[in-house]
Amino acid sequence: MIGSRAVGRTQLDSSTPVDVIDIKEVTKDVGQVSLNQILNYVAPSFSSNTQVISDGTDHIDPASLRGLGPDQVLVLINGKRRHTTSLVNINGSFGKGSVGTDLNAIPTSAIKRIEILRDGAAAQYGSDAIAGVINIVLEDSTDKLRASISYGGNLSRNAEDNFDGETFQANVNYGVKVGEKGGFVNVAGSYDKRQPFNRQKEFTGTIFSDYNRPDLYPNPTGKDITEEELARRGETRADYVSRIGQSKNEGGAIFINSLFPVSDKTEIYAFGGLNYRLGESAAFRRQPAQLHQTVASIYPNGFLPLIQTNNYDRSLAAGIRSEINGWKVDFSNTYGNNTIDFGVKNTVNASMKESSPTSFEAGGYRFTQNTTNLDFTRFFDDVLAGINVAFGAEFRYENYQIVGGEESSYANYGKVRQIGVDGNGKPVYVQDFNGNINTLFAANGTALAGGAQAFPGFLPANEVNANRHSVAGYLDTEFNFTKDFLVAAALRYEDYSDLDQR
Repeated sequence: MIGSRAVGRTQLDSSTPVDVIDIKEVTKDVGQVSLNQILNYVAPSFSSNTQVISDGTDHIDPASLRGLGPDQVLVLINGKRRHTTSLVNINGSFGKGSVGTDLNAIPTSAIKRIEILRDGAAAQYGSDAIAGVINIVLEDSTDKLRASISYGGNLSRNAEDNFDGETFQANVNYGVKVGEKGGFVNVAGSYDKRQPFNRQKEFTGTIFSDYNRPDLYPNPTGKDITEEELARRGETRADYVSRIGQSKNEGGAIFINSLFPVSDKTEIYAFGGLNYRLGESAAFRRQPAQLHQTVASIYPNGFLPLIQTNNYDRSLAAGIRSEINGWKVDFSNTYGNNTIDFGVKNTVNASMKESSPTSFEAGGYRFTQNTTNLDFTRFFDDVLAGINVAFGAEFRYENYQIVGGEESSYANYGKVRQIGVDGNGKPVYVQDFNGNINTLFAANGTALAGGAQAFPGFLPANEVNANRHSVAGYLDTEFNFTKDFLVAAALRYEDYSDLDQR
């Protein structure tokens, strides 16, 4: 049971506040389909909301316990540490500057129950458990086929045709027995599709200036001619809106949970899964009047940039549990990797003018975590009313990478840097994407913007390939002085290899 390493303790007499959620019951009674939505619905201490115009955070919802940051919530699967996503939350989204765990990468059909420890547990589980711990217990049933399909959307007068944001999810789970001693292999899969919606009705700023109509205004001054031009075209401001609302998402996942007894006291276990999701979110629309960000020959009416997120997630945990001289011993290794690649389409690099492509590969993130644990637990029933002692060690390796985008996704081809003068005293320039001199200008005199509009790619200077490791040891004790009086104490030591570099 989460929050206690005592084998016989249940949630009813736990010394810490623990919510236990039966996923099958919840998904049967409510219309929530993703894990974040389910926890939002049933756990008051849990909070997660869909973000808008936040790049990759539009597709990976940051989660919180007790109002603390996403990086202060530890997520376990079958009691083993789950890796975090590679995405750093930016753009003013919740948990800005932090990295959390992508709970939606785990299909609900793979889950038997969820245990939420609503209390800080850093001494027991590590420094990232300050807000609490979420333990996801995977399904272990056999010879039962469980499948579900759900469909829904928003019926709203604010929606186009009064209905939008459709979501579809299909789940399946089936397990088979292995041997005669309780072994099993349980397989779960899911497919999800979510359509976007928009809640911006009209754009109130400048859409057209007199620079957009040199045939009517041969000597433009920057005058706003939006209403005049819309009337001429038979259009409205609603034809030039951004997309403020839910992003588009589509993908699937497969998870496996297995157990193989090898003797009366020893068993081998393994679990893990694969998840892929393709997301598409919209940025702020570039209006025709934004001359330095648009290319009129490509998009005469401006454009709505779209950011694509290819999200790959993979994990595998394996271990062996046994009993040696009265001590329960658990040795395990848990691997996790998250890869996110960004693409930008329906956009331009304005500094490339008419030669600009309309889609770009912008680079991405990589995060790998490998955790090795050795845990010992024993309950002494002949001392006081019982004493539980647990101790163990953990070694964790982490690698984080930022991969650069293609040159046209980040370059400003109008930037130069002066390196000297020629024989006639004239400046000599060389192209430098980070230079401080602009050479390309829009008709209104504003320097043309470089990089893919809405999401400039990662520069070579941004590229990172960093490693670190940590070593931890813990001691966890529970003293039952009587059946009604318990004292628990825990001590943990952690040493990070990069701590002295901060």
